[in-house]
Amino acid sequence: MKLKQLTDAYLLRLERGEEVISSLEAFANDNSIDGAFFHGLGGADQATLGIFRIDTDKQYHFTDYEGEMEIVSLNGNISRDSDGEVMVHCHSVISGLDLKASGGHVKSMRVAGTCEIFIDTRVDALTRTHDDDIGLKLLDFTQNE
Repeated sequence: MKLKQLTDAYLLRLERGEEVISSLEAFANDNSIDGAFFHGLGGADQATLGIFRIDTDKQYHFTDYEGEMEIVSLNGNISRDSDGEVMVHCHSVISGLDLKASGGHVKSMRVAGTCEIFIDTRVDALTRTHDDDIGLKLLDFTQNE
């Protein structure tokens, strides 16, 4: 991982073989990031993307992708849960050799070549708490008032 600090932001360059979510978690812990939004692009050779089934079992259903892929879009945010643990909420659109796109919530993604991520830290600390009705830890704006 290569890192360049800017005013209220970072540029992160992940290298071949690095895993995106764990790299973002490590970045947040190493730099005491409590709130940020990010976007990026690059290439991957493995990805596990999913969709949250809110109307059925309130669980993620994941699909694995292998092979050469473009990371067409990578978007998300970094927050902390009520216990102070880093939470990376990330979505991506990928395309393979056929240029057909697939997208969803990123469970894991391994970089092939590079992944370049702009991380905007111009936000206050973001906290997530579990919402029983939805079944997810949602941004909780009352925690930061």
